[in-house]
Amino acid sequence: MLRGVGQRAWRHQARIRFHAPLATLAELIEPEGGILTPDGDDACVLETGTDSLRDLVTYLTRTDVAFTVLDPPELREVLSELARRYLSAAGAPPPTPRAGGEPA
Repeated sequence: MLRGVGQRAWRHQARIRFHAPLATLAELIEPEGGILTPDGDDACVLETGTDSLRDLVTYLTRTDVAFTVLDPPELREVLSELARRYLSAAGAPPPTPRAGGEPA
């Protein structure tokens, strides 16, 4: 699963900005889940590690707080893949690709 950054060498290191104050996330993220630092008054950054990006996605989404992946790019790819799958399961049309080939 995932653990704090300093506990051992994880396959993936990640940095995630949560769009909520540090105090809010401190109640949702266990201390062994990573290092939380404030990022202004209304956001904070989680530094964590994991061997499975899919497990990390599950961990992040269970907080029910909006977030932005800062690193690694592979985590954004996993989220995009899952978003397409969930939209399909909900019966929504697939996203329209932008000029660069990326979904809008």
